[in-house]
Amino acid sequence: LWVFKRLDNAQAGWLILMQLLGGVLAGLVLRLMFAEGLLGDMHMGAPYLKAFNPDNDTIGLSRLISGTAFELFLTCLLTLAAFATLFDRRAPRLGGLIVGLAQTAAVLFGYRFTGGSANPARWFGPAVWEATVHGAAQPSWLAEAVIYVGGPILGALLAAVLYVNLILPPEKGTESLR
Repeated sequence: LWVFKRLDNAQAGWLILMQLLGGVLAGLVLRLMFAEGLLGDMHMGAPYLKAFNPDNDTIGLSRLISGTAFELFLTCLLTLAAFATLFDRRAPRLGGLIVGLAQTAAVLFGYRFTGGSANPARWFGPAVWEATVHGAAQPSWLAEAVIYVGGPILGALLAAVLYVNLILPPEKGTESLR
C-alpha cells in the first residue's frame, strides 16, 4: 500500500513498527512458555529448511532460493486476497474473513516447507528470542532472513503490481482502491 501511495510514510512506518513489536511480543510469549530444551527452533519450525547447511553451498543455495520463492508465492496469494476483499470497492464487505482464511491456508500449506510465514514480522519476533537461546552466532539466522523478509516483500510487491495493473486498473481521475 505504501508503494502505491495508499499509505503515507508515517502510516507505513508505524505499521511496520507495530508489526515488528507484535512479532517480538509473540516471540517473548513463546520464549516464556517453553523450556529451552522444548523451544528448539521456535522461529518457524520448517523441516525443509532445518536441513539448511551453509557449509554445503549447493544444498544451502537451492533451499535458500526455493524457500524464498515459496514465501514469495504464499505472500503473493495473501496480498491478492487483501487487495481483492479489503481494498477493492467492488468487493462485498466481509471484513478480514477472506484474508484470514488465506493466511490460514498459507500456514497450513506452507508449514512443512517454510513455516508458512508470509510476513517478515512473523519470522523476526521469534527469531530475536531464539537468538537468546542458541546465541547470535547461529549461521542460518541471517541466511533465513532472505527467505522470510525478501520472499514476503517481493511477493507483496508482485501481488500489488498484478492487482493494480491487471485486475483492477486505475480509473481515470479517481483511485480504484480505497
